[in-house]
Amino acid sequence: MGKKKTENTIDETLQLNKTNGDLPQYEYVTNPPDGGFGWVIALAAMMCNLVCDGTLFAFGAMKPYLKDSFQTSDMLILMVGSIPCGVYLLVGPIVSGLANKFGCRLIIIIGSIGAAACMLLSTWSKTVYHMMIIYGIFGGIFFGMVYLPSVVMVSFYFDKKRAVANGLVTAGTGIGALSFGPLANFLFSKFGWQIGMYIFAGMMLSCILFGAIMIPLKPQKIPIEYAEPETLPVYNDKSRLPPYSDLENNTKASLLSPIASNDLRTSGGSTAIVPGTDDIAPLVNNSSRARTISTSSKASSGAARMNLSVITNPEDAGRALYRKDIFLSSTHNLNRSPSTHNLSIETGAGKYMASATNIPAQIQQEEAENRKPSRLKAFMDILVAMLDFSILKNKQMLLICIGNIFSMLGYYLPIMCLVSFAIDDLKVPQAKASFLLTVFGAANTIGRFASGWLIFIPYLNSLRVHNGLLFLAGILTCMAAYAYNFTTAALYAGLCGFAIAPHMSLLPSIICDVVGLDRYTNAFGILFLFRGVTSIIGPPAAGYVKDATSRYDMAFAIGGAMIIIAACFHFTLGCFGLSKAEQSATAIQDEPRGPVTDDEEIHPMKTTLTDKTRNHVIEMISTFLLPIFVFVILLKSTFELNDVRFEHLMSLTCNTPVITLHVFSGTENPTWSININQLQTLKNIANQNSIIPSSITSRIMGYQGFSIMCSLIDRVFINGRADIELYLLSTGRHHLSSSIIEHVQAHVGEIIPQGEIDSAFEPNVDCNKVPIRGTDGVPVYDPKTDDGGCFVQKQTLNNCYAYGTDIVTNTFPQPGRGSGKKWLANTCKEMGAASVRDNLIFNGTKLPNNQPKEGHYVALLIWPDTNFHWIRKDANGYWSHKPGGTPVTNVDNTGTKITDPSKSDFAPWTQFCAYYIAKPSNLTIN
Repeated sequence: MGKKKTENTIDETLQLNKTNGDLPQYEYVTNPPDGGFGWVIALAAMMCNLVCDGTLFAFGAMKPYLKDSFQTSDMLILMVGSIPCGVYLLVGPIVSGLANKFGCRLIIIIGSIGAAACMLLSTWSKTVYHMMIIYGIFGGIFFGMVYLPSVVMVSFYFDKKRAVANGLVTAGTGIGALSFGPLANFLFSKFGWQIGMYIFAGMMLSCILFGAIMIPLKPQKIPIEYAEPETLPVYNDKSRLPPYSDLENNTKASLLSPIASNDLRTSGGSTAIVPGTDDIAPLVNNSSRARTISTSSKASSGAARMNLSVITNPEDAGRALYRKDIFLSSTHNLNRSPSTHNLSIETGAGKYMASATNIPAQIQQEEAENRKPSRLKAFMDILVAMLDFSILKNKQMLLICIGNIFSMLGYYLPIMCLVSFAIDDLKVPQAKASFLLTVFGAANTIGRFASGWLIFIPYLNSLRVHNGLLFLAGILTCMAAYAYNFTTAALYAGLCGFAIAPHMSLLPSIICDVVGLDRYTNAFGILFLFRGVTSIIGPPAAGYVKDATSRYDMAFAIGGAMIIIAACFHFTLGCFGLSKAEQSATAIQDEPRGPVTDDEEIHPMKTTLTDKTRNHVIEMISTFLLPIFVFVILLKSTFELNDVRFEHLMSLTCNTPVITLHVFSGTENPTWSININQLQTLKNIANQNSIIPSSITSRIMGYQGFSIMCSLIDRVFINGRADIELYLLSTGRHHLSSSIIEHVQAHVGEIIPQGEIDSAFEPNVDCNKVPIRGTDGVPVYDPKTDDGGCFVQKQTLNNCYAYGTDIVTNTFPQPGRGSGKKWLANTCKEMGAASVRDNLIFNGTKLPNNQPKEGHYVALLIWPDTNFHWIRKDANGYWSHKPGGTPVTNVDNTGTKITDPSKSDFAPWTQFCAYYIAKPSNLTIN
């Protein structure tokens, strides 16, 4: 009964409106439900973001496996991960146009299928270049087809509660970032990277379901009533406009309309105030109430068609990308934006929907003339709008784009390089290092939510919070170069993850303040292009630096400098005047409320030079000094963190501590005892808190540091403090040769990242049942599976000779000891003869090109008259080794993979002796 009555009311209204000639009698409006099924849409978008962003963010954990598989440089392998991150931003305008034409639902489904297919096909890549094309370029395109439309659908379904809904979507990105890294490491280590990629492709296919859920909103058909406008006063050029309050009371129209050109029309020498048709509030709610629009009876129907902003095509009303605010994460930001202040002071949901919907004029004209718009029009409108480079004439927008060029050069550095930095430079176990992405992702999620609260603190706003934290993120990234273990790397991951978050969460609000709502979509499209290009360049550039220097510390220092430069560009935004949209809004807000005389001169902006100077000073203090203060605190904390390692030293209490110098590879390290007085002297030196600069070195051979032991469980390892190390060296001069003393003196103060034994690692065999022999074939370089993984679990009990011959003995074996006659001198002749007695086969001094028919090749090097070192050739053609009780590695002192032992850097083992063949089943080593 109620429905029938409503239909009759609509019919009666349309019948009454026939007197208005050919004017549109109805329009279509889509009203966001702000709840209900919208929460299902938000949950589906969250899952799309979880899978899509999680997969891209997990590349840092995937990288070591891909690099070992393709045997290529860091620069090239990082391109595999950076290309999709950049491409899915570059295709943003194209995907937006496709979503506007075909709907977000279809585009997400196609993107899910395409991304999964690219991930599957990438496993068949023969070279890293094939993977760049399949996974990088094509995969990036399809990732973009999943990501962008899912975010758009949430904004289409929510208005007042959009911030909450987008918070849920952001949580998906955070959950994916913190969970997919360890998941990728587990899958790739357990099943291989190809099978792991299959599983990720299967998870990507789940986005088909999430996309199918995203049903587009159905437009509502709303009748339009036409009313005669009130007569408005006309003022000549020399007169002043009436107070805003009077104008508002007389016309009920807002001069703050986004389409200001319809409000002021000039004829001859006078200016008339005409009510803009976009500013008349439609009465829209769940019941079909008519929208009232003022028009003049004297106006022709054709002119009325051109001036009325109504949507008579239901397809256009349902196109999400025609909404000006579709990329805004929260419409509440509009209340803080002078350029869009009108949206917060008007009443009625329909008013907001009318002002926020922007159907191109050509389409409206075609509809008014009953002509069907071009099929590609919905696509081209968005593409052209988003790629309008004229927006760069706005100096503030240009500064933002230039700043983002620099920021994106460093943005992906912790995401893609931090795990490798921990593994290669800090010697953190791979499984443990992957959790650095979890720390980064969790902190980044917290940062995105927290930044929304920080802007409401007095004297802070979006720009100041964004700039201050971006500057801090740059400083932290520079300081990451000084990380020396998992704890310091995790500290960086957490702090940087939090500080970099506002660069994504607050920048949209800043852009809206700068360009206004009308050009917000355009600004977003241009920003996509700038960010996309530099996202592709940044990680490979870091990889190039790593390849050139053999370490990641310089790459992090340069990446941090790029972020700091980006922050400086954003700092300068406060030095410019307001944008045109902001000036227009400010001029109206600053109009005097009382009568205005002809003698008064009204300025569009009332800010004086003194006010500007004061504001700039406040801006600089809040954005520069605060991050610098935090930097000083963090620097002080870093030194204190270094000193924490020596707190244990102060608690040592025994009469004769045992000192061990960690320096040898083949033999047991030299040890000696000191007395209680010497221990006290040592404590006094440590207690001085003298900060002597230390450096992290890529060197893996030779001096590592000293350990001081009172019992098996009461011991402390010392390095990175030259003053303490030199005193410990002086106490053992009578036990050391001159070559050892010279070598240690040359390297005190250096920190070689100590490999941590993974306590969670479980070998495949009982490592106590020795000897454990490898096969007589060529060994595969994989310490976690080599001889059941016992070279990892029993790391400190097996040396270079055990690893070189591929036999676990847990006895620090010596050449000749197993056959009954140990070596007598550290010379090539004596050490070679002892190894032959253990049944190794001499193979000359020429580098072998092929693998032997049985067994594998090993090579002998000597630290003249001091120590020996063995390395072995693996199935991949490279050589690997185990320096003393430290972890297995496949690089030399420069961080370079070993292809020719006679030419690689193993200093101080500088004398190359010869090659031998080791067949584990025939050897008698102990």
